[in-house]
Amino acid sequence: MKVITFMIEKGGCGKSTLALNMAAGLALKRKANGEPNRVLVIDTDPQDGCCTLSIGLTRGRGTYNLIAAPDSQEGDWRSVLTHVPTHFSGSAQVPLFITRSNLEVSNIPMLISDDTILRQRLDQVKNLFDYVIIDTSPAPGMLIKIIAAATTDFIVPTQCEFPSAIDALPGTLSRIVRAIERYGDQENQPSLLGIVPNQKRNTVLHRDVFRALRDQYGDMVLRPIPYRTAFSEAVAHKQSIFAYSPNTIETEIMWHFIESMQERMEAKYGERL
Repeated sequence: MKVITFMIEKGGCGKSTLALNMAAGLALKRKANGEPNRVLVIDTDPQDGCCTLSIGLTRGRGTYNLIAAPDSQEGDWRSVLTHVPTHFSGSAQVPLFITRSNLEVSNIPMLISDDTILRQRLDQVKNLFDYVIIDTSPAPGMLIKIIAAATTDFIVPTQCEFPSAIDALPGTLSRIVRAIERYGDQENQPSLLGIVPNQKRNTVLHRDVFRALRDQYGDMVLRPIPYRTAFSEAVAHKQSIFAYSPNTIETEIMWHFIESMQERMEAKYGERL
């Protein structure tokens, strides 16, 4: 089971949209053996732009109960899992689930002292899911310790704007490096999969920022995801890009991103996904 955390300590970078589209794409995509990928989204963002609301669900029992009440009925896996609506994924057959967020998620760090609690809970379902996608808040605070301890791979989206790429990105990467050093062991080898320039426009500023990112971080910077109104329209309709605009340049862009991430994971784990 691969646990992929999307993280950038700034709002407006399209992080949740990218995380949800990756989750939907993976669930629609078949594994090398022909079986469907089983995907779980863990929403740890209590804010209004969270994954839960973005797919048309209301806040409710989910992530908070999973982490804060692991030994109670309310924290039981059967109680915290919600099947992602067909309207979002575009197919009733895809094994795509979410643990919903609510405002109480922000209280978790004050209640939990064991950083490994989420990793322990995910170990209970490691044979049930192929991918876990964790979406984080722009200000994750101390909750990031619990998330990082469960993560195997980080993806960092950034805008080609100075507040995101120049100000927020270095701090986010520093926290990821510290998390890798602290929580890496033989069973859990967290790593940075890549930096994703998101919402890139064909302007001098965005080209300059992208060039600066490449100069500083090299191959860790992936091919940019261009700004497309269809991505925003899909969010407004509570749909993934695959459901809202199938067989278009936008879905090709998202498939390329997903396949690039899978190639990097295949190189890391030495297996075909």
